[in-house]
Amino acid sequence: MGIGDLQLAIRAALVPSERIAALVPDGARVLDLGCGNGLVTMAYARRAALVHGIDYDERKTALARTRLEGFKNVTIATGDINEALAKGVAGGFDTAVISDTLASIPFQQQEAILARLAVTLQKPGRIIIKIIDTRPRWKFWCALLIASAVYKLLGLSRSHEQCFFHRPAAWYADELVRLGFTVRITPMHRLALPHVVIEGRRGDKT
Repeated sequence: MGIGDLQLAIRAALVPSERIAALVPDGARVLDLGCGNGLVTMAYARRAALVHGIDYDERKTALARTRLEGFKNVTIATGDINEALAKGVAGGFDTAVISDTLASIPFQQQEAILARLAVTLQKPGRIIIKIIDTRPRWKFWCALLIASAVYKLLGLSRSHEQCFFHRPAAWYADELVRLGFTVRITPMHRLALPHVVIEGRRGDKT
């Protein structure tokens, strides 16, 4: 089993990918920021009109391309998320999926990502953020222990200088409201991990 396969097996066991994917509307044009190995992408790709995934870890994007090579509506790119957004990549999409990505990005850059999406996503716009919440604290520390092993000990994933930048779900909810979205928070805890999805919708009533 290679590094990519091991990382995929760990995520498949720990992440509620099907529940996250279920929030993507049928026929959506999806920008998947931090698509990684394509685990969540794979779960909604058949229902989406178009998917473009971006991740700066070339090991993961190579695995994602292999997993999704049968989907003509999916493209995967290796690159920096903020740079891609600054170039206007979000302009052709109405939905953004950001699953387990923002905690690998410094706080100021997280704010820039959400602000750019708010401006450039087509309406009706939707942002689906999956994070590890900081509450309850014992679950957060369990998740941090696993992440430290995956990123720092085993080297299966990459973040900014292999550091973490966690914020509580309430912060992301407040930021999306400030940017003009209606927000719903959905806990998706699995085992001892406090998975939470913050879904921001704008321009629709569904």
